[in-house]
Amino acid sequence: MRILIVAATLKEVAFLETAAQKGRFKNDVLFCITGVGLVPTVFTLTKYLSNDNKFDLILNLGIAGTTNRKLSIGDVLEVESDSFYDWGAEDNANFISVFDLGLLNKNDFPFVNGKLFSTFKSAFPLRKVNSITVQLVHGNSMSIDKLLAREGTTALESMEGAAVFYVSSQYKLPVMQIRSISNYVEPRNRSNWNIELAINNLNTSVLNFLDSI
Repeated sequence: MRILIVAATLKEVAFLETAAQKGRFKNDVLFCITGVGLVPTVFTLTKYLSNDNKFDLILNLGIAGTTNRKLSIGDVLEVESDSFYDWGAEDNANFISVFDLGLLNKNDFPFVNGKLFSTFKSAFPLRKVNSITVQLVHGNSMSIDKLLAREGTTALESMEGAAVFYVSSQYKLPVMQIRSISNYVEPRNRSNWNIELAINNLNTSVLNFLDSI
């Protein structure tokens, strides 16, 4: 298999890249570091795939926040669906998505009912969750209350996931997203975050995943 690991920052996948350089994997594992956020991810990944798109799997990795207090910081999860969170318009206090505005159909490719989905099937035992992709990480109680009202408490929150799903689907390449929890979505308090634990757990889990396929 040829696998392209896509991450926003090298820090999130540095251990895996070193392992690949040492010939650790039975598969051909390459890396695309996009930069943080939707626009850099779309641009960098599209540019990469326009030059080389012969991959059996696009694997998006990274850390994430969560609104679900039943999950623990450091948990590693597979994202089965993702969506662009604030893509639309405000009508006073109400949000109207681009789909509800009639600018796009909820089932226009590659969307299914307004969401983007993992297209790589694996037997690797990771809990599956839904996620949202944002440009502004939630960090105050008012915006968090709106998030919970719209998405409930099952969501992860990242800044790149849906973009990777979107670009990969446009190239008709199998795509999968694995993320580890670095923090709870709450009024911003970096002292409660554990990025090191999240990255260590992510890399350990993905190392085992890559050995399994």
